[in-house]
Amino acid sequence: MSPAQGWVLVDETGSLIGRYWEFTDRGLINAGSMEAP
Repeated sequence: MSPAQGWVLVDETGSLIGRYWEFTDRGLINAGSMEAP
């Protein structure tokens, strides 16, 4: 099993939001999300 891919996004308020994604042959799916302090 390969580890989930991820990005770090900055929203309009400047908060850091890390989102976890998983690549599958069906495409990119959201495997979960977390908000960083």
